[in-house]
Amino acid sequence: MERLNRFLARSGVASRRGADDLISSGSVLVNGDRPPPSGVLVDPDRDVVTVDGLVVKPRIKHRYLMLNKPLGVITTAKDEASRPTVLDAVGDEGMAGHRLFPVGRLDADTTASSPSVSRIRATRLPRNTSRSSWAARMGRTSSP
Repeated sequence: MERLNRFLARSGVASRRGADDLISSGSVLVNGDRPPPSGVLVDPDRDVVTVDGLVVKPRIKHRYLMLNKPLGVITTAKDEASRPTVLDAVGDEGMAGHRLFPVGRLDADTTASSPSVSRIRATRLPRNTSRSSWAARMGRTSSP
């Protein structure tokens, strides 16, 4: 069982907050019934969830992409200044129906490999560890 807004976010329909707006607007039905605006718990294996009449289901496989970030593109999902983002560079075809999350931050004037994933695993550098020493321990090279 999981919250309806999380289910919709995993299905790629909208972010959790966007899913809350869809639920409140009445666009979402669970087993043919309108859920309360506060949401409801759903069982992905048993419940049928529709948005505007279309059945939605979460993706089972995760997608991992590595993009050689072009110059002038920023590593973020959305930019308030309407600058091009890595998700714009990947496009709908590259996302293949997945909701992708850029990993790491690169400035617009930097070109480098930039990973994007459909599943996030939060990682943190150990305390008092520099990025270069962490990269060396992980068997990777790190640029200054």
